[in-house]
Amino acid sequence: MATGQSHRIPRGNAMITYTEYKLQPSDSGKDLKKIARERLNGENLYKDILRMLEAPNAQGRPWYAEIVQKDRIGSDWTLLLPPAKAIPPQPAPSDLATFKIISKANVRTSPKLDPGNIHFVGPIGTIYTYKRSSMITDANGMVWVDVTPSNLPRKASGATYWMCVREGSIHHTDPYI
Repeated sequence: MATGQSHRIPRGNAMITYTEYKLQPSDSGKDLKKIARERLNGENLYKDILRMLEAPNAQGRPWYAEIVQKDRIGSDWTLLLPPAKAIPPQPAPSDLATFKIISKANVRTSPKLDPGNIHFVGPIGTIYTYKRSSMITDANGMVWVDVTPSNLPRKASGATYWMCVREGSIHHTDPYI
């Protein structure tokens, strides 16, 4: 009886693969709910945990049993754990975020103060979407972000649009970027 060994056990109308788990000294004082939470990723699976009585044999004697008193388990028991609950994958964090401008800001075609690259002046209170990974700070301490994902007027296909969101300690956005 080695911890981790698998056994196919009939449960209802299906064969379920259970895994042996020899209780460890660190499990002292734990109940089945706690073990199910830690080992099976789901507290409610405690009711499906079985007790292994002896090594499986061919003589037909029962080698596992239901645990009647779910809050009382022996420290020397070997449990049979059902399959763990699948943990849903966490969505990748989005590179996009939004902000609202709190003072007039120019949307530019490059992160420079050249007079010829102003696309339009964004009115106060407008909400923009920007790429977090695009944030750059120029030599003058101005922080620029790519606002191309925003709904911009007269947007040219393939062009990138920039906005200064902070000049030194002066912020132009809510929330501050």
